[in-house]
Amino acid sequence: MQKKPEDAFDYGLALLEEALEKDCGFVCFPEMWLTGFNCNESRIATAEAYLERVRELSSSSDCIIVAGTFPERAEEGVYNTAYVFFKGSLYKRRKRYLFGLMNEPELFLSGEPPEVMELNGVKFGIIICYELRFPELSKLLALRGADILFVPAQWPDARVEHWRVLLRARAVENQFFVAGVNVVGKGTALSFSGFSALYHPLGNPVIEVSKTHGLFVADIDFGDAVSYRKSIPVLEDSVKYGFVKGF
Repeated sequence: MQKKPEDAFDYGLALLEEALEKDCGFVCFPEMWLTGFNCNESRIATAEAYLERVRELSSSSDCIIVAGTFPERAEEGVYNTAYVFFKGSLYKRRKRYLFGLMNEPELFLSGEPPEVMELNGVKFGIIICYELRFPELSKLLALRGADILFVPAQWPDARVEHWRVLLRARAVENQFFVAGVNVVGKGTALSFSGFSALYHPLGNPVIEVSKTHGLFVADIDFGDAVSYRKSIPVLEDSVKYGFVKGF
């Protein structure tokens, strides 16, 4: 969503509250949807206030909340950080692969490689926007047992077909669910058409929406991935034949 921060703040909370009312098992928001790629004090303060509200809401819910990414202040600088809340606790993942065309290396420090998180019995990983282009990151998460991959993003119109193809490819090659959540609207210099989607391990779209934003809900069965991996053991063979020995 591309709105003024004060409008986006209220809209984001409204969507989250709706998701919690529907007893969603997890919910994911896009990359830098509240602040844009802006690290000034005002935007960071807005993000911190929003995240505190999300933490409060999460404390009385069983929902895994991938709140999106926000500029995170640290002693050494600022990171593009995904925030995850569960039962009032915070988990973070800092973006490692920074996108030069959006001046990320000038704005942010490079974070750590992705790791699998396990909350409420669900194993998942998070990669952020540009990192979708590096298949080794997703493969590492799959080999470590991820059931689903979340991809918060600000992926522009000019390359939206890449976004769609890569989301689907990551699902097929790793035999897990992939949820890609992109912003919609006009930014300072770029336009974003969304195409947020949830892909099944077989590559079929469970949900795909184009130029619209809102809450989109689907039921999935993680057992689908288990049975598919048994029938075509791609991950097992990745280890067996040494293709990913470097990991």
